[in-house]
Amino acid sequence: MEASKNYDYIIAGAGAAGLSMAYYLLNHAIFCTKKILIIDQTQKVANDRTWCFWEKGSGLFEPCVTQQWQSLYFASPEWSAIVNTAPYHYKMIQGKDFYAFCWAKIKQYANVDVVYDHVESITNDGLVHCTNDIFWGNTIFNSALYEIAKEESKHHLLQHFKGWYVVFESPILDTNIATLMDFDVEQHGDCRFVYVLPTSPFKALVEYTVFSKSLLHEVDYEKALQIYLNQKFPNQSYQIEHTEFGVIPMTNATIKALHNGESIIAIGTAGYASKASTGYTFAFIQRQCQQIIAHLENENKQKINLRATIKFQFYDSVLLNVIATHKFEGWKIFSRMFKKLPTPLVLKFLNEETKWHEDIQIMASVNFWSFTKAAFQEIKAAIKIFSKAKKNLQPLE
Repeated sequence: MEASKNYDYIIAGAGAAGLSMAYYLLNHAIFCTKKILIIDQTQKVANDRTWCFWEKGSGLFEPCVTQQWQSLYFASPEWSAIVNTAPYHYKMIQGKDFYAFCWAKIKQYANVDVVYDHVESITNDGLVHCTNDIFWGNTIFNSALYEIAKEESKHHLLQHFKGWYVVFESPILDTNIATLMDFDVEQHGDCRFVYVLPTSPFKALVEYTVFSKSLLHEVDYEKALQIYLNQKFPNQSYQIEHTEFGVIPMTNATIKALHNGESIIAIGTAGYASKASTGYTFAFIQRQCQQIIAHLENENKQKINLRATIKFQFYDSVLLNVIATHKFEGWKIFSRMFKKLPTPLVLKFLNEETKWHEDIQIMASVNFWSFTKAAFQEIKAAIKIFSKAKKNLQPLE
């Protein structure tokens, strides 16, 4: 079958990655006149996601920022404090604002088509097969189709969370302080914590987050949120305005984007934009989009590599090893980093911006033996994989 229409760029999937990519293209003089197609099953308009990230200065999506803070509250059984993030701001963007901002931009361009359909497959020759039609693209940005390889030597955790936007009857919240991680909750053998992100003296997103190998039952998230609110805000009446739920892979395994071609670029989680050891995604999507724009500007025909550097891939693997194998409690890892180090340095490290001498400071703050053992295990696993791959490449005699 032949394509019904041809495009310069096709964006398969219109979530955070797809809409960010569309905005970057339309914000650039070279690409804004190209024929662009955006495909998703439905138009994203609901307030179904909240993205948080830290950033210096103002970013491209600054008009979408609901609230931002330079004072964060961190809490754990061994240490609690309000910390300052300067020169970073911790920023919060709600899904409905991000979607509205991007769609308003997209609607200004007659050269952009939008199709609501299910993407079933993408072929190496640039064909995007949907349920009801087929399209061809010179370059395809894919965030819709991918799978995570089940590799025994890799770690497979999930970051899963249930959030309530709660509205209190009284103005009890300090909008100048956000709770980044409150580990003062039952851990149940996992790594569990709560965010509290106030958007007014009355209203906040309260989100219960878990790092583990499997999801909880829905009632478990609900119960944990109720217990937390009753403990932290005793005798305070509140209403739940709306809820959100999400799951982000935390893995060092290979992400297969279900295609193989120089003109097909995986973005978002499909393109390794979800940081393996923390699940943070939004800021890495923006960095990814900027790399892609530079790649296209230079008319670079080589396949673009959007993965983290080898250094940070290794750090992620080590941290996942420690958490997944319970070598050291997750809450203690973060507690000791924030307690012993300047907060901006911790954020810089988690943003993958640190130099070697700063990495050493980070390493000195955590449990030496647990991380050393994990590091050796990851090196051993990497050597084993490399040796196996090399053996498979040797010609048969």
